[in-house]
Amino acid sequence: MLGLTLLELGQLDDAALIFERVRENSLGPNPPKTSVADVNSDVAIRSCAFGPGIAWGAAINLAHSHLLSRRWAEAAVGYAACVRAAPVAGTSLRPTVIQAKRADLNHWLARARHGANCSNGANRALSAAIHLRPSDHSLRFHSLI
Repeated sequence: MLGLTLLELGQLDDAALIFERVRENSLGPNPPKTSVADVNSDVAIRSCAFGPGIAWGAAINLAHSHLLSRRWAEAAVGYAACVRAAPVAGTSLRPTVIQAKRADLNHWLARARHGANCSNGANRALSAAIHLRPSDHSLRFHSLI
């Protein structure tokens, strides 16, 4: 809660620090990593010691703080890991909720990749978001811009 409050108040660095600590604490003492630089890895988020939902939420909020700080590449890495680690069918969430969350994640990923001047990646992420929510006109509007 404190991290979200700091994010809303514009204290982005402090919020990012809190989200990093929550994510690290929820992953346990030795989180699995695919590489040294990939602390947001989907493997680490899925195998979270306290449940993947906590690590997933912290990783999303950390990516939000990077996006708002205009650290586009870091935000894109965080969102991409969250897209890969998104809840799958068979969880307690309804399929329509999962689909909406994945669409939002892909939309945010497209914004981050666009800011990082990766137009091909941004187009792919936005196309995935439109595919998941074809009736959302705001996504189609962003594809025109």
